Amino acid sequence: MHLKDLAYFESLAVHKNYTLVAEKFHVTQPTITYAIKRLEQEVGASLFTRNQAHKEVNLTEAGSILLQSARHIQVEWTTATKEIQHLKRHKIHLGLPPIIETYLFSQVAKKLLKADVLQLIDTEEVGSSKLLTLLRQGNIDIALIGATENFDLTDLEIVELASFPFVIVTKDNDPREFASFSDFADDVFISLDEQFVHPKAFKVLSNQSGIQPHIIYQTNNVTAMKNLVREGIGLAFLTSLALQKKKLV
Repeated sequence: MHLKDLAYFESLAVHKNYTLVAEKFHVTQPTITYAIKRLEQEVGASLFTRNQAHKEVNLTEAGSILLQSARHIQVEWTTATKEIQHLKRHKIHLGLPPIIETYLFSQVAKKLLKADVLQLIDTEEVGSSKLLTLLRQGNIDIALIGATENFDLTDLEIVELASFPFVIVTKDNDPREFASFSDFADDVFISLDEQFVHPKAFKVLSNQSGIQPHIIYQTNNVTAMKNLVREGIGLAFLTSLALQKKKLV
């Protein structure tokens, strides 16, 4: 069985037209025809029926069964080739959110150095939400991410290294006292952008409190975020990991 035949077959199942599939793969129409015939010979059944009225083809019952397997085979093949390429590089592709890289990674790096693997690390520095996508796509091998209980991580192998609460950051001279998140209903916030875990946690907390504080500005730079808070532009929603001497609630 040729993997290319499966790709032609899957595309034909979607587009239902030999000419369109041939154009998509930049091959001749007979190439697609022969690929389908090879598959039909291997499985011992017809995979398509012709609809002359609409000049298209439709999957048979056998074709529908094969389509599910074809998609699975191609995903497995793509995953395997990516893993092999990683082996060839002899590198571990590690995802690091900026906050964790700045405040926590040095502790991890000591252990990696002791294990003599620090020199094998290639890093990808983006927010936790983006890293989860890269991890599931197989574009990185492992990641140190920030996550909440609202994240669905059931498809990943997880080891919890530390836990840090979310906090509200205000100016040093803010005289107010706060008792709950609902006290911030009339405040404006500077937020990290959607590649981070923070916006999702902020939305959950807002929904639970029945308020929707206004986000005046988004950034992917934690230092810039803190500077905006110092200037009184707005409040910030961060994990305590990212803080040093700030007034916290």
